[in-house]
Amino acid sequence: MLDIIIVCEDAFGLEVYWLTQEINKVQPIYHVKGFLSDRKDPFGGIPAPAPILGTIEEWKPYDAEKYVMGIRNPAEKKRVATLFKARNARFATLYAPWALMLGDFSAGEGCIIANTNAKPNARFGDFVTMDMLMAESVNIGSYSTLEAFSNITSATIGEGVYVGPHAAIMANLTIGDGAWIEAGSIVVTNVKPGVRVSGAPARKKKQEKS
Repeated sequence: MLDIIIVCEDAFGLEVYWLTQEINKVQPIYHVKGFLSDRKDPFGGIPAPAPILGTIEEWKPYDAEKYVMGIRNPAEKKRVATLFKARNARFATLYAPWALMLGDFSAGEGCIIANTNAKPNARFGDFVTMDMLMAESVNIGSYSTLEAFSNITSATIGEGVYVGPHAAIMANLTIGDGAWIEAGSIVVTNVKPGVRVSGAPARKKKQEKS
């Protein structure tokens, strides 16, 4: 079995751990050696099913190990991936047994492909976290995170984009790098890089006064 270590910052690391166990029920592939986190209690009091081996900042990767990206936030995910790749770390891509990938589909390094129905011609970059419902003929940039029950058809998603739960992005749209789509939003127009939108239809959120 392949030794892996889950890099995480919160309870999403536990979700990734249990995903490895579901994969192993179908075919024993992964042995989870433990977790890395810079937080003293990353799981909010929930007992860890494997040891906390150390911190992200101080860990030195070994050739025999692979890592799994258990971080949702796109910016933090990119920071950690960059840090570990500079240390020559290698990341595994996990596919849930129930994920459906049809036709000419591709995903890069360090992805989490969970509750996903990916139609032909879907392209995912590196370190994409997919816990969504539908991805048809989409291009998704590296470090993006798409949460449960989001729905995307024939769209281009930039790098480091966050799409919240139950959000929908209509066909043939472009979501710029670093954009943030809040939960339940219905996106009917292109979203510029770095913009946060919400609502139905989705509109740019005004910055709150401090």
